[in-house]
This record gives sequence, C-alpha cells and structure tokens, in this order.
Amino acid sequence: MNEHEGSFLSTTANDSGWFTPWMTWFLIFGNVLVFLGQVLAGVGGGKQNLINLGVFWAPGFEAGQHWRLLTSAFLHASPLHLGFNCYILYWLGHYLEFYFGRARLLFCYLLLAIAANIPYALLLTRQGSHGGINWVLEQSLGASGALFGLAGFLLLQGLGNNPAMSLAFHRMVRQGILPVIVINLFLGWTVPQINNTVHISGLAAGLILGVFPRFLPGFRAWFAQASSATWLCGGLSAVLLSWTAIGFIGEIPQSKRYEEAVQNIYLGFNKLSSLDYDAAEPYLTHAMEVLPDFQHGWFQLGWCRLLPILDSDESSRLDADSAADAFGIYLSHPLDPSDPLQPQHLLLAEAVVQWNAGDLAGMKQKMERLESMNWLGATSLMVAMLDDSGASAEALIILEKHLSEMDQADTEKPIQERALYLNALSWFLLNSKDSDLHDVPRALDLALQAVELSSRPEFLHTLALAHFRNGDIERAIQVTRTAIKLNPEDRDRYERQLAIFLKAQAERAATLDPVGSG
Repeated sequence: MNEHEGSFLSTTANDSGWFTPWMTWFLIFGNVLVFLGQVLAGVGGGKQNLINLGVFWAPGFEAGQHWRLLTSAFLHASPLHLGFNCYILYWLGHYLEFYFGRARLLFCYLLLAIAANIPYALLLTRQGSHGGINWVLEQSLGASGALFGLAGFLLLQGLGNNPAMSLAFHRMVRQGILPVIVINLFLGWTVPQINNTVHISGLAAGLILGVFPRFLPGFRAWFAQASSATWLCGGLSAVLLSWTAIGFIGEIPQSKRYEEAVQNIYLGFNKLSSLDYDAAEPYLTHAMEVLPDFQHGWFQLGWCRLLPILDSDESSRLDADSAADAFGIYLSHPLDPSDPLQPQHLLLAEAVVQWNAGDLAGMKQKMERLESMNWLGATSLMVAMLDDSGASAEALIILEKHLSEMDQADTEKPIQERALYLNALSWFLLNSKDSDLHDVPRALDLALQAVELSSRPEFLHTLALAHFRNGDIERAIQVTRTAIKLNPEDRDRYERQLAIFLKAQAERAATLDPVGSG
C-alpha cells in the first residue's frame, strides 16, 4: 500500500499539498494548447475539416500517416467537447498519477489513445477498398478514447479488494468511474455524432492493460519500481511522441493535398447535385487523382461525365470515353456488400462500358435489368445513349412503348411513372441528335401533360425549354422562375437556363427595335 494513501484525497484536491498531479496538468495544457492552435488556424468548433492538423482520417492513415492515431486524441470539435474531456482527464489522471507515477500515466495515456483508434482505423480502411462514402468524409477526434482507456485501467484496479489501493479509491471506482462509463456508452449509442467504436475500443484496451498490475503480483511489484518501470515508461513515451512529431511534420504537405481533395469532393458533389456538370467535373477529377481508392468517387465522376448526354444535343464521344474510363475504374474495385445501391451502380457502370465499346445489345440488357429494379431514370438514360449512338429511331420506339403501357394503368404509382415517360419523350423530341425526329409542338404538349400529372421541378425544366423552342420566350422565362421558387436546391441549374432565355429575349428585342428608343 502506498504510504501516502491516507491523505491522498485531501492533498490532491489542494494545490498547496505535497502531491500535485503535474503530468495530468501537462496533458490538460497540451489539449488546450492544441485547441487554441485549431482556433488560430480557423478550424475551431468543427467549422472546417481538420485533416491538416492531424484528425483521424482513413485515407491518410491508409497512405501511411499512422501518427493520426495519436494526434487525433489531442484535437477537439468545440470548447464544450474540450472542457468535458479535460475535466474527466483531471479526475482520472490524478488517481493514476498518484498510484502509478507520472511517467506511467503519460505512457498509459499515449498508448491507450493509439489503441482506442486502431479498431476504428481497421474498420474504415477495410471500407477503403470499397470506397464507402464514410471512408472519405468521416473523421474522428477527441481524447475520449484515451479517457475510456484510463477509466478501464482504473476500474480493474478498483474492483475487488486490491490491497494496493485505498478504501476511498475502491469506493470512487464503484460510485464514480463505473456509472460514468455506463452513461457515456449509452450516450454513444444514442447520439449520432459520438464515436462509440473508439470509446469501446479504449475501454477494452484499458481493461487489458489493467490486467497486469491487478492480477500478476510479480508484475505489480515490478510496475511499482521507479528504477525500472518509470524509466521504461518514460522512454516509451518519448518514442511515441517523437514518432508522432516526425511523422506529423514530415507529412504536412501531403496532408494539405488530402485536405484539398476532400474539399473538392464536397464541392464536386454539391455541383453535381445541382446538375452543374462543367463545374463538378474538374473538382472530382482532381480529388480522384489524390484518392484513387475512393470507389464511390469514381462512380460519381463517371456519372458527372455521363449526365451531359441527357441535357445536351452536342455530347461527343469524348464524353462517352471519359465516362466509361471512370466507370471502368469503379468496376475494378472489390464489391462492397454494405452498399445497398451497389447492384444498381454496377449495372449502370457495366452498361456504360458496353455502350462505349459499341455493344448496344449488352447495354440495353443491363439498362432493362436496371429498369426492372424500379430505377425510373434507366429508360431516359438508355434512350439518350441509343440516340447518341445513332439508334435514335429505336430509342423513340422504346419511349413510345413504355408510354403506351403507362396509358393502360390507372393506379397512383403508374400515373407518376407516366409523367416521367411523358417528360422523357418530350425531352427526346426536343433534343434528339436525329433532326428528323424533332417535333416541338408535340414535345410542348407532352411537357404540359407531365406538369399536370406531377409538379416535379425537372418537368418544369423541360416545359420551359419546350416553350423556348416553340418561340414563346416570355413563357419560358416565367416557367423557369417558377422552377427556381419550387426547387431552390437546383437554383444554379435553372439560373443557367434562365440566363440563356434572357439573352435570347434581349437579342429579339434588339432585332425588333434596331435603332432603339431614346
């Protein structure tokens, strides 16, 4: 039993006492200092990603930045996050420091911080080969993994009747540490932002580490010897800190590249969601140069290069080649059974590759299977690819056939599907590469029917274009402005269309009044 344990509770609470938990305060100061650095760097409070400062991030870890296992334990998302962890660190740290020493506290803290992140790292890097979206966008930070480890370590010392610990310590474990562990694990299961995987891993690592001094008397005696264990733990701590510092400083330029790549993914996805393909493509292309294992990114890049075929009558085989290249890389990755949309994604990717290779029959087979899986956009896309390949007449037959089948249905769902096919046929008649198939009056009539059946904003997009091609520019402008009000998320897309209409209106006005009024 430690000879000072009788006065432990009173002296540690008073800084003027003989025992002051210097190492605990050192760790707290380190966490606070790093957070101040976050604020100065403009990434405090979780406003920006923290890749460049060492947050745990699977692509960086997979690229060899293993020091993120430790640096992430010193980063925090907000002052509240920091304050709560520092309070728990003081509460647990000064007990461990008193009973086991300063060097051993430092070593346990650093070791448990690393150990807590390892299972989470393995989980996400396993997803990395599949390119799951969380692999790129999810980050983990905070000292809680290490704190759960300290709690597990102390918990094992306080359970039972360990004579090396005071009665007050045993009471604190049962009435303090154990309830805190249970409550925080419960919060981790109920609050989405909390990484309970790291918490459970840290707790398990602390329990394992706590086995040695608790159940092995020989090891307990050795662990208490300052001449051996203190120097060993201090040396190991220095090695861990040096490894982290060398890796962190040496990899800062690479971290900046990763940070930029993640920002480009966010920007690319946002632009793609508003169908701004020209803006999305360079963002996603750059991101995939840095993150070639991000399978989902290759799919989105292929989709980005493919979609202009739906919206333009000037799509080129270069678009098809580049889209097929991206989808081919996507197909080269292992399957991800956890992705519920992967079957549809695989069919689409395979169809595009076959289409680009000139295998229209194989492409049609894949797209028909995709359509049977209730992906309603499959028919429109198949028609656009057939039209791009010169099979415009066949594309028209497919659309007319589907629309005829919809006409024979009277339930609510087929009515919605009928609106989709009306809109698709209208779009085809407006934009087909076969000029002999253009039929603007019929396209306008079909677009009006689609809007009457459903108020989906993309139907207004088609209707506005039909009015424009029919010569009613004012009506086209009015419909486009309505679409912007109904769907502000796609504001960029409709504003680009509106700019074209306004320019045409101004040119018409200049033609009607060449001299101008004055």
